[in-house]
Amino acid sequence: MRGWPLLLLVSATVDAWVPGRWDHAKAFKKIGHNELACPAPQSAACCLCWNIVGEIELQLNATANDHEMDVVFRISEEKKQIPYSRSEGRILEVLDAVCNDVKAEAAGAPHKRLKYAVANACHHFVDEFADEVTGAFYNNLAPQQSTLCLGKFQVCSSAPLPKDEL
Repeated sequence: MRGWPLLLLVSATVDAWVPGRWDHAKAFKKIGHNELACPAPQSAACCLCWNIVGEIELQLNATANDHEMDVVFRISEEKKQIPYSRSEGRILEVLDAVCNDVKAEAAGAPHKRLKYAVANACHHFVDEFADEVTGAFYNNLAPQQSTLCLGKFQVCSSAPLPKDEL
């Protein structure tokens, strides 16, 4: 009998760290949009992840005045040069503003609360995954949508294909 409260506490704690921790499906279902039009209809979580990571990548790649900068992690280590566009400071700047530019369209008639639901989900995404996103883009010029949305966050079962590839 004494073990039940501990078991419930442990299961609640573990649930916060398993895949699926960021899922706004209920909010989108409530307004009648289980799927969003990502290049192809996808779950709301998958489409939003794909759009958010894509917008982050777009903004990082469009960094004006990109230059090499010196970084040092410890005093005794040698300096390393990385592109400013992939520095932690630049990534955090983009994360602070990315939700202003993320768009998502719904199949069928758009709901007046869709824009609010997208912005809310985006802000929660950034809060939840800022460390993972920063780590993925830091000094890494490779595209990250598949790596993050399919692999690390596991919100997509497959990559959204452009409409002409369906």
